[in-house]
Amino acid sequence: MDNFKDRSDEELLQLLKDGNPKAFTAIYNRYWDKLYVVAANKMSDLYQAQELVQEIFLDIWKRRAAITLNSSLNAYLATALKYKIINWRHRKTIEQRYVDHAKVADEQEYSMENYPANVQKNYADLLDKMKLGKML
Repeated sequence: MDNFKDRSDEELLQLLKDGNPKAFTAIYNRYWDKLYVVAANKMSDLYQAQELVQEIFLDIWKRRAAITLNSSLNAYLATALKYKIINWRHRKTIEQRYVDHAKVADEQEYSMENYPANVQKNYADLLDKMKLGKML
């Protein structure tokens, strides 16, 4: 039985390219915890940290036949994580802007001060009529 734990990253990558799923498992087991710790320290959401790390390994698996590294596997994974975190933060910023805008829009929408004077008068007249109708 081949012990993949003792193989170098370069050997594991070559085995992965050749379609060996055990090589992927060895890479995953070697680097998942390290990547997760870094992601968890840089992000406020531990679940999302796990998701980002999983996405990195999913990307590797999908591209396993064509993957070519110009640096070490460790450096490649660190860089991949860095950009995943940057993109996540960017998405969170945009989402927060939409939430903030929606809150302001809701507050403004239901405030009669934002309507023209004639609409405000018609609304007041309608309320008066409704009150009279209840009193009858």
